[in-house]
Amino acid sequence: MYRTVYYHKTTYAFEEACRQLLRRLRDQPDFGLPRDGNEVYVLCKSDELANFTDEYVDRAIRTAVHHADPVTQALARSITSRQPPKLVHEVCGLFDKAAVTNRPPHFDKMCRHNLAGLAARYSLPVGQFLLCGPKPIEFEERGSRLTVKGAQGLAPEEREEIINVFDGHSDEPVAIVEIPDSLISQLSTHHFAIRRLYVIDSHPDAKARLEAIRQEVRAWAD
Repeated sequence: MYRTVYYHKTTYAFEEACRQLLRRLRDQPDFGLPRDGNEVYVLCKSDELANFTDEYVDRAIRTAVHHADPVTQALARSITSRQPPKLVHEVCGLFDKAAVTNRPPHFDKMCRHNLAGLAARYSLPVGQFLLCGPKPIEFEERGSRLTVKGAQGLAPEEREEIINVFDGHSDEPVAIVEIPDSLISQLSTHHFAIRRLYVIDSHPDAKARLEAIRQEVRAWAD
């Protein structure tokens, strides 16, 4: 479900376009959107809760289609016209949970240094390039961290099946969670992160331009 629905490139593109748009609109009083979680809480505790529906957000998006800011307008038109931002490049991999960053640092750095120039060459506002990524996927820690002794102390409804394997050093099988070098144990300290760059381009020759942009960005990630 994560790969095919939640983190699918098109699904996530629409979600990110909506996030970017709402961030731009929330500080503009004309749209009347809550600016933060506290204002959402106040709204939900008021009589206005009945109006806080999908139409509440849809109305703001439809209004933003005619906004003077070209980036705001492009984001809104992408959503209302069902034309998602196009994926330019994706970088993914396993990252140590203890590391400072949970994203591909080289790709982020190259984007920060090169996006303004790339946008200028194609006469696009840099805000129409969306550098984003879903929340990292963490591997189940319980199965890899739980010891045999710990499992025995769990309540029956919490107890998980312990997988025993022959590790080549013992005549009897041992619990895989007890083997430090097992794949499960190693993965428990990492998570899987995805970083994507999208572009919104309404140029008549957008398809050809997208391929050219992809070639340039691909070189950044090499």
